[in-house]
Amino acid sequence: MPPKRFVIPAATATAAAAALTAYLLWPAPQPGQTGQSALCFGSLTPRTAALIDDGQGGAVSAAEREKKGEGDHAVFRMCLLQRATAASDGTPRQVYSLIVQDSRTPVTTRAGATPLPAGTTGWALPDAAEAQLPPGCATRMGSTAPYITVTVSAPSQAAGKSPVDRATAIGNVSRVVTESAGNLARLAGC
Repeated sequence: MPPKRFVIPAATATAAAAALTAYLLWPAPQPGQTGQSALCFGSLTPRTAALIDDGQGGAVSAAEREKKGEGDHAVFRMCLLQRATAASDGTPRQVYSLIVQDSRTPVTTRAGATPLPAGTTGWALPDAAEAQLPPGCATRMGSTAPYITVTVSAPSQAAGKSPVDRATAIGNVSRVVTESAGNLARLAGC
């Protein structure tokens, strides 16, 4: 067989091996590891997830989505945190999102942001936060990128919209992103 005919099968085999490695290394959510039944791929307890509220109350639930990739884009998980509504159709409303993804660049602080607690690299604002998982997590999760970040976006907590004061909103979003990053690191063994 001429050498050119080996290129496509070799590339396909390499991609399949990378996908299988990512699948085997990515931690499966294990509710017992967080102490309660967990949301967002095992990274948040319902109690912590409920800290960010839009002022309308309702039971907390999560819609989880995952996109498999390879190389520097092997990790992408999105979790939409929702609250139950009183609407007759029963459609929950989205309160905030939590995204876990690999990155080529480290987390950098935003202007006006509060640093996360000691031991966690990242920052928090009332309506957003970002944390970086410890070194080695990207490899354990099947990525060739050097970093894994956890990002929280909570538009309901923006100035003038939040039902709580700025300091409380920062504390809540900080707790959510810190717990998520810590639990994901523990699940991945890094």
